[in-house]
Parts: sequence; structure tokens; C-alpha cells
Amino acid sequence: MKETTLKIFVMSLVLIVLTLSLILVVSAINETSSEIGTNYTWTKAVCNSSNLCQDYLIECKNKSVVSMNPITGAAVKFPDDWHDSRNQETINKIC
Repeated sequence: MKETTLKIFVMSLVLIVLTLSLILVVSAINETSSEIGTNYTWTKAVCNSSNLCQDYLIECKNKSVVSMNPITGAAVKFPDDWHDSRNQETINKIC
């Protein structure tokens, strides 16, 4: 009987330790995810008033530009009557 009680106690203790470890791991993953969410990169076509457009790789941190580099160095020149179909918010958004 003592042996069974001891086994149950040890198994319960192991279960509690595993549960607490899992909670700590999940908490650490959530903190890392929220930190990653503030740093990101994306690509965007940037056009000037002459309808010359180029793709850029933009790196952002906390909604501020860290770097903005042309992807290929190639650009596209659209005709004078061309209008960017994106809305103004999308055109102006960098980060």
C-alpha cells in the first residue's frame, strides 16, 4: 500500500512539473511572437510623379523604416496617362 501511494505521489509530482514547464514554454513562445510582430520586411512598388516605378524591399521596426532597398535595380516607366490603381493609403504606406 505504501508503495502504491508513493508511486501516485511521484507521478502526480511529475505531472505538475510537466504542466508548469509547458506553461512556461507557451508563455515564452507568445512573448517571442509579439516581439517578432513589431519587426518585419515586405516588398512594395514605389512610383514617382513621372510614373517611374521600382520594387523595394522595406524593413520596418515599430512602424518606422529601418531600411529601404531596391530589389533588382530595374524600373518600369509607365505612360503619362497611366494612373496607379492602388488607393492613396496603400500608395503612401511604407510601414
